Amino acid sequence: MGCGASLPKVEGFLVDQQTPANGYILGELASTAAGSVTLRYSGGITNRSPAAGAHPTSNPVKNNSSDVIFTVLRAGDLNFKWIREPTMVKDAGGQTIAMLKSDSTTTPVCVGNTFTGYCSAPRFDGQGAAFNVDGVSMYSAFRVQNVSTKPTVEGTFGNANFNVYLMRDAAVFDSQPAYVLRTLWGVSPGAHTHKFTLTTHADGAGVAHGNATGSGQITLTVAKGMDAGLAVLAGFAPALLVGEIEVVDKGPSI
Repeated sequence: MGCGASLPKVEGFLVDQQTPANGYILGELASTAAGSVTLRYSGGITNRSPAAGAHPTSNPVKNNSSDVIFTVLRAGDLNFKWIREPTMVKDAGGQTIAMLKSDSTTTPVCVGNTFTGYCSAPRFDGQGAAFNVDGVSMYSAFRVQNVSTKPTVEGTFGNANFNVYLMRDAAVFDSQPAYVLRTLWGVSPGAHTHKFTLTTHADGAGVAHGNATGSGQITLTVAKGMDAGLAVLAGFAPALLVGEIEVVDKGPSI
């Protein structure tokens, strides 16, 4: 399967952003306050495996010095259809610092399903914790929604769009998306690629650029001021969202 539209070059794509007033979801880890950052990791994007009950897939996220600064643990399926267990983020010491969790309770059969990202610090004054994981309070931070066409054959979601909403106050997400995530997936025998861009919804400014090799290794470049932790986790959401939609036929997995 081809990718269709090509990924723009990173040069000239990223636009500096203001540092979020409520800080970054991973704190100072991968901070972009001083300038853009480049992160490297395995995308872990396979959307129909491992099978139910399988162990998490570890995706260490490294900086330009090849130091692991945090790890994304993409879990296997639950025992009902294709809804994943939560995807966890742990720092270098093994402490849980963030997570990505499906909002579905039954297998979706159309688009509109969402995943919510959580972090270990409140996003605004007075925000209550959504729940407690590994002894750590988790607070709602952002939500990724699938807004593209439902696939009829598994693995045919080549180019797709996903809206990203931010939690700012009270107990609701913004009514308008803050960002648009666009994916470009390609599949060939024995290899896959998962490339994506993240742009602002308001004016289309580039804030994150994820390129990939045939082996699935992603180089993610994040604009100055943009939340790098959000960009990494949002990049995992598309395959998870598509993977939990019930499809008509069973083609090859991405």
